[in-house]
Amino acid sequence: MPLEEAAAALGGFAGEAGVSLGAALDLFGARVEALRAHGLATGGVDYDASFGRPLDYYTGLVFEISAAGGARPLAGGGRYDRLLTLLGAANPIPGVGFSVWLDRIATLRGETA
Repeated sequence: MPLEEAAAALGGFAGEAGVSLGAALDLFGARVEALRAHGLATGGVDYDASFGRPLDYYTGLVFEISAAGGARPLAGGGRYDRLLTLLGAANPIPGVGFSVWLDRIATLRGETA
């Protein structure tokens, strides 16, 4: 669904299910507002509650960026505070990262290798 409608839909779902999303829903709304406050157009952003990245070290927001109508992502990533503890760090170290498929971007732009 469009990102602009997601917080209300999530709140409605939680209410119907008899659960409270409390602070998590408030933080979700704050993220959407932060995007707007930074002048980013949210009209072309879709929210998918079933989406997730299949790596267990992600601990929060995950994302993919695709061209309009594109079936394959151009970039993807998220928050991964657990990654360094899984690699042996004694304490959690906050992290956010992403990868970009440059070949897909080049193809989209009509460039050839």
